[in-house]
Amino acid sequence: MKSLHNPKIIIACDSFKGSLRSEEVGRAVEKGIRTIYPKVETILFPLADGGEGTLDVFFTMLKGEFVGVNVSDPLGRSIRSGYGLFQAGKVAVIEMALASGLTLLREDERNPIRSSSFGTGELIRDALDRGVEEIILTVGGSATNDGGSGMLEALGMEFFDINGNPLHGNGGNLEKIEHIRREKLHPHIKMCRFVVLCDVSNPFTGENGATRVYSAQKGADGIMQDSLERGMEHFRELIRKETGTDLNDKAGSGAAGGMGGAAFCFLNAQFAPGCETILDYCGFASQLKHADLIFTGEGKMDYQTLFGKAPYVVLEKGRSRNIPVIGVCGIADDVSRLLSAGFSDILSIEDKRLSISEMMNPERSQREIETVVASFLGNICRRNLIGGK
Repeated sequence: MKSLHNPKIIIACDSFKGSLRSEEVGRAVEKGIRTIYPKVETILFPLADGGEGTLDVFFTMLKGEFVGVNVSDPLGRSIRSGYGLFQAGKVAVIEMALASGLTLLREDERNPIRSSSFGTGELIRDALDRGVEEIILTVGGSATNDGGSGMLEALGMEFFDINGNPLHGNGGNLEKIEHIRREKLHPHIKMCRFVVLCDVSNPFTGENGATRVYSAQKGADGIMQDSLERGMEHFRELIRKETGTDLNDKAGSGAAGGMGGAAFCFLNAQFAPGCETILDYCGFASQLKHADLIFTGEGKMDYQTLFGKAPYVVLEKGRSRNIPVIGVCGIADDVSRLLSAGFSDILSIEDKRLSISEMMNPERSQREIETVVASFLGNICRRNLIGGK
C-alpha cells in the first residue's frame, strides 16, 4: 500500500444483520477512520442485496419522496406502508418486505398457506397509477409462497376454480386455480419497465425451488410444504399453458415464494443483482476515481462472501482500479480464502469470550468497529505507509 497523506476513503458496508443497519456500520467505520485522519475525505455507500433495508439505502444515497399507501399485510389486514419515488417521480423502489414481509407477522401467525403478496401488488398499482416509468422491486424477506398470485390479483388478474368461482391469490388456493383471466391487468404495466433485484437462482418448484428451500422459515411444516408444492406445480403448469414459459427454466423465478416468476411472466420483468444495481444507481463507479482505500463488510465474512455477496461486489470493483479493499465484519471464517480472493485485510470484532447476543449488542458492535478500524490505520501509519494526523 502506497504512502498517502490526504487519502480518499470509500466506505461501502452491508448491514450486520440483527445488530446494525448498513448506514450504522458505515458511520462506525468512518468514526474509526477519523480517529487517525480527522480531516479525511470519506464517501459513504450503505449497501443492501435487494432484501430488507434496500429502500433505506436508496433514500440515504439519493433524493427521493416516500409515498405512503394503505395496503393489506400478508394476512389481509390493513396497514400503512409505502414506497420510494426517485428521479423526479420516474422511478419507484418498492420493497416487498414493507407490505408482504415476514417481520409484519408474529411468529405464531406465519402461515404461507394463508399469506398473500396482495399488498405488494397494491404498492405496484399505486406507482403505476402515478405513471412511473420504472419500478425496482426488492423481494427479500417475504412471508409468502403464493407464486406471486396475490400481487397479480391486486394488479387486476382474475383466478377461478373449476366451477367458475373467483379465488384469492394465496398459497392455499394455487392448487384450486383452473382458469386465469388477465384482460383486466393494469394497462400501464406495458408502459413500465420492471426490475426485480434478486440474488438467488432458485427455480419455481422442485427440490431447489421456492417451497422446499424457503417455506419452512415462513412457517410451513412438512405437510404444509407438500401442499404448497402441489399448488406451485399446478400454477407453474397453468402459467406454461398461458404464456408458453416454463418457470423452472428461469433462474430466480422461485425468489420470494415465486414472486420472481410471476413478475417475469406477467410484468415482463428483468432480473438484476441487488448490490450491483444499487451501486450503479448511486454512482459508485464515479466515486472510485482517485480513491485510495475501500472499507466494505457484512455481519459474517466467509467463503460464501465470495459468491456474489455485497462485499465481494465491492472487492471486484476496487480491484478493477487497483484500490486496496479491507473487509470489516462481526465474525470471520475462511480468512485465508478471503485474502487469496483479493481482500487486503479482514478486520473482525469477534470476541469468543462473549455470547452471540452479547457480541451483537449494537453499542458494542459500533464501538468495536471503530476500534479495529482505528487500530488498523494506526498500524499502517506507524509503518509510514500512510500519513496520519
